[in-house]
Amino acid sequence: MKKLRMLLPDGFCALRDDLGEFIRMRRKAYEGGGGLSQQGLANIAGIRRESLSRIENGHRWPSYDALYRIMDVLDLEWHELAHDGPSERPARLYAPERRQDLGSALRAGRQKEELTLDELARKTGLSVSQLSRIERSQSISGRLLERIDSGKPVGAGEVADPVFRFVHPELARLAAIGLEISKADRT
Repeated sequence: MKKLRMLLPDGFCALRDDLGEFIRMRRKAYEGGGGLSQQGLANIAGIRRESLSRIENGHRWPSYDALYRIMDVLDLEWHELAHDGPSERPARLYAPERRQDLGSALRAGRQKEELTLDELARKTGLSVSQLSRIERSQSISGRLLERIDSGKPVGAGEVADPVFRFVHPELARLAAIGLEISKADRT
């Protein structure tokens, strides 16, 4: 199988060779060991069962979007799926820290409300993959955000870190819930 050339987050150089086997292992251990069927994961992740089978058997690499959806369902992080190190390709850019906070807050609020990405997609009219990218602070569309403070660089050579909020009322509501959870966790 040809090695997939995927843009990865900064600090990661390649996906692990046994990615499919690792995904299968985590799928079977899902929810405390009860497991999740291939069809179940495929449905939640928005891919065909046949595609997931090929991924798990090492015959196919997942697309970037499919991998993100699988990561979200199985609660996987990049350090579990990719090797540390410099990449020959440019890193996939993540949003500044405050946008990351907003994505994390959205995820925490969604989980507190016990909503799946699929349910939130139906409520908002956004795709599951777009919502997953928003929660991971990647590719947050400008039409979903409103800048409420331009931010100021803290030191010389630093870039401004503006403050945003969601324009969509459901995303704003869930992010507010998540921010409250975050504040409570810090105290």
